[in-house]
Amino acid sequence: MYVKQLRVAGIPDAQLTLLPYAIQTDKNENVQLHSGHGSRRSKLRLPEDKRIIISVGAVNAHHKRMDYVVHEFSRLAPKEYFLLIVGQLDQLSEGVLALAKMKLRFDSYQILQLGQEDMKDYLFDSDYCILASLHEGLPRVLLEALGAGLLPILHDSSVTRDAMNEYGFLAT
Repeated sequence: MYVKQLRVAGIPDAQLTLLPYAIQTDKNENVQLHSGHGSRRSKLRLPEDKRIIISVGAVNAHHKRMDYVVHEFSRLAPKEYFLLIVGQLDQLSEGVLALAKMKLRFDSYQILQLGQEDMKDYLFDSDYCILASLHEGLPRVLLEALGAGLLPILHDSSVTRDAMNEYGFLAT
């Protein structure tokens, strides 16, 4: 999408550089982690009897729209699903934390701030990955979710459509 916009603006291809994400994956490790799906849940303090929906990104109501994730999750059966929000917590997170506390059962969600090295286990033990942001470059979490065997559920935009093709579920 952005390349098309730059070309329309008259920027020649010779002035454009694609900088791909430097995500190193180990296929054997991913297969091993995926084969243990659900086995790490007690260690991670996640429910073993629910489907886990993970949403990764800055915990705010602005760009990553975690408030929207909370609102939509509140419509699901709390006995069947568990919401895991993982991302950077800061002053903008307070509204999302308060909303989750107000709208969700205490045993149906968790909001965490984790380091990158801890993300793999949570992704591999989740069942769905949600990204609610309306505008993105190419979110790293989409590549990580695919590597964990998850089908990302995303807002339909030209960037997510171009990046994911048939590898994600797009909705408006």
